[in-house]
Amino acid sequence: MAANILRDQEFSNEHRINLRAIEEGQFENEHRPLLDDFVSIIDDSKQIMLDDLKGRHPSSITHLSKPIRVNENVRGALFLTFPNHMHVVNTNTFAYINDGYAFVFKKLTKKGKPSGILTSTLKKQLAQGVFDFPGFKVKKKVYIGYVVQNSWEEVSDIYAVTIEDFAIDWKIDLRINYKGGAGRVADLFSPDPILPDNDELVVKIKNPKKPA
Repeated sequence: MAANILRDQEFSNEHRINLRAIEEGQFENEHRPLLDDFVSIIDDSKQIMLDDLKGRHPSSITHLSKPIRVNENVRGALFLTFPNHMHVVNTNTFAYINDGYAFVFKKLTKKGKPSGILTSTLKKQLAQGVFDFPGFKVKKKVYIGYVVQNSWEEVSDIYAVTIEDFAIDWKIDLRINYKGGAGRVADLFSPDPILPDNDELVVKIKNPKKPA
């Protein structure tokens, strides 16, 4: 009897692992171009932060200078690139919402969980992996998160993560199959952005840089 129970348990665990792997593969195949755009934006946002703070006296840089700049760079680029799909939820949290998916952007711990002070909101996120999305039919909530190293000098990892009951359900390393932006991402940090030749993005450039 005990042997049968153990065998059934092992089969059940293996079945869940296989289903999770299938779900991960389907998700990545469906969203790969979009995920590549997210990776490009996060990497560019970190580099722009470093360039912005280069040469500044240490006394003018606080422990929040780097994370705040990266967060605002990511947010600004996303809202300019995907104006019809970006939304603010829970005051300071922003998400890309489309086709039943909500992609929430967040710094992660090295273990791949959302980082931050353990507020009631974060506890809810870790327990249920969800936010409230009034007016939207969201079937899946996915964190697009990044892990930073060496005092924000490097973004070592970028993941797509889902969470259930305080545990990571699945985690996809977005750098493994990264092929570069899919063409929808403009160089929004440049004085003269190069805009994609399609109708998905409309950005008005004020006071364009004049050639020297």
